[in-house]
Amino acid sequence: HNRSFDEQHINIDEIYRINYKEQQPRGIRDFGIVHAPVAEQASYFAYVNDVAKFQEQRGSIKREGFYFGVNVGYVTGNFFDMFTFPLHYGSHNAIYRPNAILISADQAMRVFGRLNVVGESLIHTLDGEEQVFIVEGVFKMPPTNSSIQVDAFTNGINFREDSGVNDWQKFQTVFVTIENPEYIGAIEKQIEAYVENNSGFDTAGEYGFESVYLDPFRGMARRAGDNDVIGPMQVAMP
Repeated sequence: HNRSFDEQHINIDEIYRINYKEQQPRGIRDFGIVHAPVAEQASYFAYVNDVAKFQEQRGSIKREGFYFGVNVGYVTGNFFDMFTFPLHYGSHNAIYRPNAILISADQAMRVFGRLNVVGESLIHTLDGEEQVFIVEGVFKMPPTNSSIQVDAFTNGINFREDSGVNDWQKFQTVFVTIENPEYIGAIEKQIEAYVENNSGFDTAGEYGFESVYLDPFRGMARRAGDNDVIGPMQVAMP
């Protein structure tokens, strides 16, 4: 079960997550997220083919007076070019539209009582604020041994918190695709140089930012569980 984590994704061997290490009083900790300015800059690093960003928030769906808890993944438009989420109905391309939402088969049945709900509207509520979405896709349930476990996807522009593209205290989950693993070291050096030149961090200090590394998506969940990597993704337990 743990060994086959995420293997449903066709591009698994080209996908890497940007992780970073931080020196803390009790030792070095690994994080499966990276500083927001790095996420914004990632597509400009040499040898990186594509970049997809992911953020997750818990909210509720309101439908005909009933509320349903939902974990929403906020993603860049190219997310489904990188990751494999087959659809029952609808189109992946709808993710580019700000008012579109793609929901899981389970959520479709739970909220509407049927599977084909493309074109239906629903209200997403978070911290007292409401936003109307149109269901533009229903995706098949991913395997339980999948790092990305959400009930719905929408465009990252709808993320309620400031993503802080220029704020070094904000973080995002960032994936890149790389065709040739030989370039990994060169990419990591570019990212670390960018951090050192732009963050203002005391990279030579006793505590704080230590380094950046690219974590292959294949086996990522296993390593995250073994090494207690901090981040929003589901991990394979030791």
